[in-house]
Amino acid sequence: MNGTIIQHPKVVVIGAGSLFFGRQSIWQMVHSPYLNQGTLALVDTDEERLSKMVTLAEMVARENNVSLKIEGSVDRRKVLSGADFVVLSFAEQSVKYRGIDCQVSLKYGIRMCSGDTIGPGGIFRAMRELPVIMECARDIEELCPDAWVINYINPSTVHGIALRRYAPKLKSFALCDSHHMPHKKAYYAVRAGIIDKTDEFTNEIDQKFDFRIAGVNHFTWLLKAEFEEKNVMPIIAEAMRKMAGDENNGGDRGAKAIFNDAITYE
Repeated sequence: MNGTIIQHPKVVVIGAGSLFFGRQSIWQMVHSPYLNQGTLALVDTDEERLSKMVTLAEMVARENNVSLKIEGSVDRRKVLSGADFVVLSFAEQSVKYRGIDCQVSLKYGIRMCSGDTIGPGGIFRAMRELPVIMECARDIEELCPDAWVINYINPSTVHGIALRRYAPKLKSFALCDSHHMPHKKAYYAVRAGIIDKTDEFTNEIDQKFDFRIAGVNHFTWLLKAEFEEKNVMPIIAEAMRKMAGDENNGGDRGAKAIFNDAITYE
């Protein structure tokens, strides 16, 4: 694109029926002044889920008074033409198969807290998802070869390498969820004492909260946090320090809970 600003970008999300990534993509498209004059095309093989996400996207766009065009299809080929960005975020019965991966691995002495990125679980998930990712890549090469392909499917490193190696003509990179995700700002607003609960986070607070993140995937750093021009970084740090003090005393708060707050504080 040679630095040219795309006036009406088209973003295709394949796997938009995902409650996690589907809602995030809608939020980001609607609230970004760079994206909300374009088109959001939602793709999912589950027609019922897709219909709900399309309806949600239309409601959010209308409520926020933006001219974002919404498309939906169970066939990705019908909406890929003209795409500037294609986001891959699908998984076949993810919870079911991740559970099986963890159980089988544990049987042979390997405990995985989240078996979709590394180890046996990562290998088997790649074997499940990568063939479909490459099918998508072939369609993109045919229908929108200039689009950026953003892989959000774990194991992201393996899939990112595969896209670069086996679809070298495409512009692609791999991402994972991290602090650049929109909902994270609400969590940090709570830690900063701006609000008591994440559901109190409003557009007005969002505008006043200057929150700067650097890095990608699981290597991110908070560079700046100011609310109404007041530095709230020390308040956030103190909140993390207190949480780190008892994170291992109150039982298992989740599969990835151990040392999370301590590492974040450091």
